[in-house]
Amino acid sequence: LAAVAEARGRLDEAIELRESSLTLISESTEVTHPEMRAAMDLLAGSYMTKGNHDLAEHLYSQVSLELQGSRMEERLEAGQMMAKRAEEVRRLRDLALLEQEEVEAEKRRAMENNPSLAEDMHLGRTREHLGALLQEQSSYSLAGRR
Repeated sequence: LAAVAEARGRLDEAIELRESSLTLISESTEVTHPEMRAAMDLLAGSYMTKGNHDLAEHLYSQVSLELQGSRMEERLEAGQMMAKRAEEVRRLRDLALLEQEEVEAEKRRAMENNPSLAEDMHLGRTREHLGALLQEQSSYSLAGRR
């Protein structure tokens, strides 16, 4: 059900279902169990899709730490994989933050170069809103010429 909800863009519902699933699985299995790891992996993926990189990283790191001291090769490999995923989440989070900073810097430059744009943004006028106003104005102008 969570996969269907996520595919339909209902991320909050998908996360809620995945969290419930993880809670149920954790009542009968340990973190070292493959089903538990799979449930945590799915939940972390949903967190990432939603943009909550910190929770995703925490889940991956938690599993990685639990599997670190294992004597079983399969668990050690799974722990290393989870550590790599935690590192990848950190990298993606950092990239998202850099991108966000670049967008903010671009907005500041645009407003510095065009003070009326700053006023429009302050008043809550979006490009779509302004585009609609311009189109409306041009249609009045065309109607007035007839």
